[in-house]
Amino acid sequence: MTKLPKPLKLSIFLLFFAAGCSALPGLRVITGEDTQDDSLAAQAIENIDLVMADKTGSTDPSIIRAADRIEAALRGFDIIEIRNNPVTHEFTVNAMNDPRVPIASMDDLRRMIELTWRGTLSESEGSDKLNITILSPIEVNTLDRGSSIIGQVLFNVEIARSDAVVYLSNGPNINDFIGMILDETMTFNQPQTLQIYRGNPNHPMFALPDTSNIPNLADFTG
Repeated sequence: MTKLPKPLKLSIFLLFFAAGCSALPGLRVITGEDTQDDSLAAQAIENIDLVMADKTGSTDPSIIRAADRIEAALRGFDIIEIRNNPVTHEFTVNAMNDPRVPIASMDDLRRMIELTWRGTLSESEGSDKLNITILSPIEVNTLDRGSSIIGQVLFNVEIARSDAVVYLSNGPNINDFIGMILDETMTFNQPQTLQIYRGNPNHPMFALPDTSNIPNLADFTG
C-alpha cells in the first residue's frame, strides 16, 4: 500500500481531529452541539451513575492506586477499567471522559495520554504494549431496565511501552506526540462509526451525581 507524503498526511490528520466529537453519532446531543434537544443532552449528563465493579477485590491494589492518582491529575477523566494482562503483555486503561470537560484540542488529548502513561510506569513494567481508550457516556433506553449509560469509544491509542518511555524521557511535547502518530510509532484511532465499550469495569467511577435507579455500566458489557 502506498504511503501518503508526510505533509499531506499531517494535514489530513489535523482535519480529521478538528472534526472532533461532533463527527461521532450521538455526541452532538451529548456535548450540547445539537440544540434541537437540549433536554436530552442535560438528561444524559445528569444520568451518569456510580460504577462499582470488581467487588471481589481481585484487582492489584497498586493498579487501583495508580488509577486514583491519574484521576486526581486530570479533571473529568474517570478510569473504569485498568488491567495488566500477563498473558498478552498488554497494559490497558479504559476511561470515561466527562462531556462537561470536552477534549477541545490535540494538546488536551496528549495530556490525557501522557499522564496516563506516566502514572502507570511502575504498574505497566513487564508489558510490551500500552492501550488507552477514552469513552464518552451515552444514555440509552432499554425495554426491561429503563434509562442506562453505555460508553462510546472516542479515541484509542496504542504504543509499545518502550516507545512511550522514550517519549516521556525526552521531554514530551505536542510536536513529538503528533510525530509518533504520523510515523506510526503510535496507533491512533478515532472511530467514525458507533463503537461501544464492551469491557469489564474494575475501578469505581465517580462522575456525576444521582440516579439510583440506573443500572451499572457493567450490566451492558461482555
